[in-house]
Amino acid sequence: MKHGAFALLDCLGFRDAWKRRDPEEIVQFLENVQVNLKHAGILNTLGAYLPDVQQSIGYISDTVAISTQVEALPDKNPHIDGYAVLLAVQACAEVLAQFSDGPVPLTLRGHIALGAHVARNAFFLGPAVTEAAEKSETSQGAFVWLSTQASGAFQAYMQWLHNEYPKLFLNVSGSSALTAVEAMWQVSRGLPKTLLEAAGTGMEEWWKKLSLDQKAIAAPIYLRRAATIVRDDLVVPNYPMEMKVGGKLRVDVLNPLYLVPRYDRASHIAKILSSFVGQSVDVMQKGQNTARFLRAAEECSRKCAEKTDPIANAMYAELESVTGVRI
Repeated sequence: MKHGAFALLDCLGFRDAWKRRDPEEIVQFLENVQVNLKHAGILNTLGAYLPDVQQSIGYISDTVAISTQVEALPDKNPHIDGYAVLLAVQACAEVLAQFSDGPVPLTLRGHIALGAHVARNAFFLGPAVTEAAEKSETSQGAFVWLSTQASGAFQAYMQWLHNEYPKLFLNVSGSSALTAVEAMWQVSRGLPKTLLEAAGTGMEEWWKKLSLDQKAIAAPIYLRRAATIVRDDLVVPNYPMEMKVGGKLRVDVLNPLYLVPRYDRASHIAKILSSFVGQSVDVMQKGQNTARFLRAAEECSRKCAEKTDPIANAMYAELESVTGVRI
């Protein structure tokens, strides 16, 4: 068995989805989601450009399993476990975004564990799988939450991103800077645009307008500036999550708005909440708990933008100044 992050996600209210839409249409949508996740987005990009990352996804009806195992890391990064959790959470965010965009919005809850497990084709087995299975349906709402071990590793990696990662680009220059920027564009083409929102989603088009001399000047500046723009709204930290057995548990919860464009968040929240159909106490509780959480998630993303936008704007201004080309 290899060490890594394992996530198990389950659709809320899936059994009754057929009452709201043609079952054939729903199943066709889920089949399309499987294809999209396999051939585009985060999962496909990881497989193509990060050979030391083994990430696989499996489906059992309305349940999604995601495994992320990391063999090694570049950039002198010691936080292999944290990186595995980061990639798993990002993949889960993409699954959540796609599932909520169907003919019947499908809302997910689940758990992300960190530990040893086997991941082969659609078969998953090991301690991390058992932990995720035991905890994935314990919350009373649309929560995908991290285990204590996964949260600790994730926070350690994010701390490294904030404090150590920018130092790698302090002295970068010349052809090495150009190569690094070109590699970044290549990887970013397969990623959701909102994942790169803070660092500028239109930057590659601007880059193509530059002469070779302008690129040589701009590349080191872009690398140094972009390395300091770190989105910290992937999870809502220390959230008081309602539990099925009663009471609350403070945990880190995946932010379902992370990959949603700012202008679309209100409609996306409405779409998620529309999935809670029915007058049973259980459904109403889950809907109300999820609504409270989504308000916290939106606030988390708003505060993140307040920190990253000024840094990004300063980067744009400097790049425009040294190249004379507007972004």
